[in-house]
Amino acid sequence: MLDQQPVCPIGMGYKSYEPFQRSFDPANPAPLEFSPQYWLNPEDVIEACRMTKKHERTIGCCGISGNGAPNLLCRKCRTEVGTMQTDCFTPLIFIPDPSNTEFRKAD
Repeated sequence: MLDQQPVCPIGMGYKSYEPFQRSFDPANPAPLEFSPQYWLNPEDVIEACRMTKKHERTIGCCGISGNGAPNLLCRKCRTEVGTMQTDCFTPLIFIPDPSNTEFRKAD
């Protein structure tokens, strides 16, 4: 993965069995330390989501670091749906929160 490059093309995604983040502290796991994860292009979700108003989750240098837990909300129901990273030292990625999202086949 390259900084400032999407992890996948628009309309595609990856399923990873390795977490995007690791804390190496069982008592204090990183926000993105779960698996499996789906890695998506942020462009695929930007119209359906909006940024949280919780400032500590939107901190970054040139974008959003994504280190502060879920930072995108569903525009319709306002549920936290996942974490987006767009900072200069991160790849461009959206990782859905598995407890609040589900994937369905399109009709």
